[in-house]
Amino acid sequence: MAVPRSKPLIYIGDLTYDTNMIAIEHIPIGIGYVVSYVEAKLPGQLSIQMFKMPNKILDAINDNPPDILALGYFPWNRNLDQLVVDQFLERNPNGLVVFGGTTFSFVESQQRDFFTRMHPLVDIFVTNDGELGFVELLKNYTACDGNKDAILAGRPIDGCVFLDRNNKQLRVGKYIPRLKNLDDIPSPYLTGLMDQFLANHLFVPLVQATRGCPFQCTYCWAGNKYNSRIGEFSIERVAAELEYIALRRKDIPHKILMLANSNFGMYKRDLLIAKKMIDLQQKHDYPTTYSLIYGQIKQEQVFNTVKDFKDILGQVSFQSTDSKILKNVKRPPVDINKQKANISKFKDVGIPVATEIITGLPGETRSTHLQTLKDIISMELDSVTAFSLMLIEGSEIATPESMQKNKWDTRYRIIPRNFGKYRGKISIEIETVAVGSTTYNFDDYIYFRGLHAAVRAVFFHTVFQHFICYLRQHKVDLFDFCIVFYTNLKEFSGRVGNEFRSFLREAREEIWDSKEELKAYFQKPENYRKLVTGEMGDNLLGKYRTIILTESFDEWCDFYFEQALQAVVSTISEEKARAELNDIKNHIMGKVFRIISPENMRGEAVLNVLNHNVLQWEKDRFAKPLSYYKFDKPERIKYVIPENKRQIVQEILEISKRERSEFWKVVSYRYHIPAIFRHAYLLQR
Repeated sequence: MAVPRSKPLIYIGDLTYDTNMIAIEHIPIGIGYVVSYVEAKLPGQLSIQMFKMPNKILDAINDNPPDILALGYFPWNRNLDQLVVDQFLERNPNGLVVFGGTTFSFVESQQRDFFTRMHPLVDIFVTNDGELGFVELLKNYTACDGNKDAILAGRPIDGCVFLDRNNKQLRVGKYIPRLKNLDDIPSPYLTGLMDQFLANHLFVPLVQATRGCPFQCTYCWAGNKYNSRIGEFSIERVAAELEYIALRRKDIPHKILMLANSNFGMYKRDLLIAKKMIDLQQKHDYPTTYSLIYGQIKQEQVFNTVKDFKDILGQVSFQSTDSKILKNVKRPPVDINKQKANISKFKDVGIPVATEIITGLPGETRSTHLQTLKDIISMELDSVTAFSLMLIEGSEIATPESMQKNKWDTRYRIIPRNFGKYRGKISIEIETVAVGSTTYNFDDYIYFRGLHAAVRAVFFHTVFQHFICYLRQHKVDLFDFCIVFYTNLKEFSGRVGNEFRSFLREAREEIWDSKEELKAYFQKPENYRKLVTGEMGDNLLGKYRTIILTESFDEWCDFYFEQALQAVVSTISEEKARAELNDIKNHIMGKVFRIISPENMRGEAVLNVLNHNVLQWEKDRFAKPLSYYKFDKPERIKYVIPENKRQIVQEILEISKRERSEFWKVVSYRYHIPAIFRHAYLLQR
């Protein structure tokens, strides 16, 4: 039971799993904003503690249960939240349970379902920007002297939704518009509120300069009227936060920064933020890795904003190139020629460009998705990532109307790394995947899971770029090449083929027909162990991409070599093609083979002998055919990692001693892996 206290105690959490490693690594800036605003509007009236890690909040609840438990509710922690709620109500049955977050439906029937079926122990949901509704809730809490029954039987609370348990009426408070001046929310960084999280180097700093998105994409949680209104924090404040973070993170190897903006670079003010980030890179070598979401329009402005960043990856979002499908999801049409010109600008200054697509959007067919792949491959992108269509709570595409119209074939799978065992209870997070509709079926879904994996291997940016450029120079249709690559992978008898067939098997087995069956299966200790080891439930594209890079890279280079050779022999003599491609393969091996190894950590050099100056060809951005770079006689090349990057290899090696699933994540997502590639040097004769 809660003990009497002079002022209400609140525990507020943005929780994540930490079974093998921290699943959602960003600093919980969202609850930081909420706490900052509450302390500004209700100074001295409340005692608030913030939490990110499950065991810490569970320990605190056990030792000193709060009056109010407030938790961020997202796809990656819904069941974890419920586990914590159960523990809280055991210790304080009269405590108030409050959720807030982005994945709450605007549809009344789904809101009612949230309180009656999905989360009956939750008392109140704070909607939209949580700072505003939470303050209104706390005012009401104080006015009712903390009496939960009185609160839930009383008038609606602005910015909140709750169910009156007595008469089963849904109480929906008045809409509170987004703050005109977001600086009314004191900075959680500059006030020191987030120092406890900055001190933990496993957490990634997250900074928000702009809030909201003007687009209405139906598959996105932000595709609604409320979020279409843009709010801004001042440039001076954002610059001060970036400086504050850089001074506290400049001396660690893992120098990543995340920006929470939905469309970075699309606004003129972003250029000033970019200049500040570039200045910090020059002064503190921070950040060295970014996580950014680029603007969908004003591509030239986006390019000018980010072009001077160090080690940046350009990003162009398509999802589909089919105009009808884009209309169905309320996205603007794609001008392919205009996008090609935009991509060329990035590549002309040496910035690789990636894109992502979504499989199975409304109106999708096998032929429309193949055309999307053909279109984006023609744009000479460096990396292509494909996502399955997830039906996210709160998005328009997950409403009853959408379900009825599209007749979604919904299946379920584990959200990678979002599982754990706390207080003896197993908790797993599950996502709903649309694997079929009125125009698309499960066979199409499985076919494209395999094709996407093959395309991602072909366009393994900065790794196999030399092969790609060689194929382009010899006028090889890379879409057709990917189809043949895919077909041959499925039939190849060696290790490469075995790994690919394992991927296909896992892609089929990860999909479940019901949540109940999935939950029941992983409640068994021997099956839960499969999640821990990565045998099941991992991000398959990331997992197998890491396996390619760290376990079977030489075999994949050999396979790629043979596929490229067969693709060009109709336009060039086999002898010449074999000699050129062999130098390309050996150069790639020199740069990348066993980069995560004790030898690379120690800076041991790899020596190769090449007949072509692949180094200069790369420096010239593949402007001419490789034949122009033929040496007069074979030359020795030395490959060695820069000294200031060796500590990154050491960090990754330490992680690799633990579960493979943890290793797969850090290689796929946490580190900018090209930073630890060996550099090539032509040795003097």
